[in-house]
Amino acid sequence: MASLRFGPKATLHQWVDHLNEGMLVAPGWFITEDQWQAMSAICERYRWEQPVKFLLRPINPPICLLHWRCLQSITFLLKVDEMKALWEEYAKEYPPITYNKHRASKRIAEVAAATVPTVPKTQLPTAEAEVSHQDECENNGVD
Repeated sequence: MASLRFGPKATLHQWVDHLNEGMLVAPGWFITEDQWQAMSAICERYRWEQPVKFLLRPINPPICLLHWRCLQSITFLLKVDEMKALWEEYAKEYPPITYNKHRASKRIAEVAAATVPTVPKTQLPTAEAEVSHQDECENNGVD
């Protein structure tokens, strides 16, 4: 993504500098404990230096670019052709999720039909059987 905006030799540090210089991440946002753990795990996995504290303002280190606020700021800065190139690059590997109301309703009905047992009509109680059952209960002192 950095190469789309800053050229083929771009680094993530350029996004960090660009967002920090423009103060494009609003003040008041912070890294939650869960986000800290995820970022820490990524740094550990890739053997990146880990700061004592992950910051969004100023953004430090570049791993913080994964925070949704940073990603939102970056997408607002991309031009239409940059967004299209990004989409084309990743759409093959990560196809967009589409929602089809008809297909979803049909699938819900299929799942419901598969999980709710059907009772053959021959096993359904008839009005006569229900009266007979009530009489039997009354005769046995059952309410």
